[in-house]
Amino acid sequence: MCGSSEASPKPGGRLPSVDGTEELRMLAIRQTLGEVVGADELISAGLDALLRGVDTPSLRALAGLMRAEEPEAQDLFRAVGDELGLFPSLPADPSAARWALVRSWCREIVAGHIRPEVGGRLIWLKGWNELGYPDALQPLVGWVSERGGLDH
Repeated sequence: MCGSSEASPKPGGRLPSVDGTEELRMLAIRQTLGEVVGADELISAGLDALLRGVDTPSLRALAGLMRAEEPEAQDLFRAVGDELGLFPSLPADPSAARWALVRSWCREIVAGHIRPEVGGRLIWLKGWNELGYPDALQPLVGWVSERGGLDH
């Protein structure tokens, strides 16, 4: 299949992306869909983005938060989104936002950043189920199901 990386998503399905802004954008999409994105994920994504060359004042502050400062993470993440212009580019329609997540996970599988089984399960649970079981995702969900589905 797509690469042999043993990487798996970070908590909440966050992926170790090559593009730091894409990772931040996916977290913002998850938030718009009502998912709770924890401070630890936001801080980690901020650090990942910095390491990939993305730099804003709020991003530096977010990436440097200590555990006692985690309550500041959500506000700093919003400031990062404003500084990078992430929010105007987010899909307004929940279905379009969900498809954006699915496409992102597919790119991560193809790039070898996550194992196909892991990405497939994310697509199954957070894409196919939430999108009303679209036919376009049936082959991938079927493949994941044949490989042990959600039991692994």
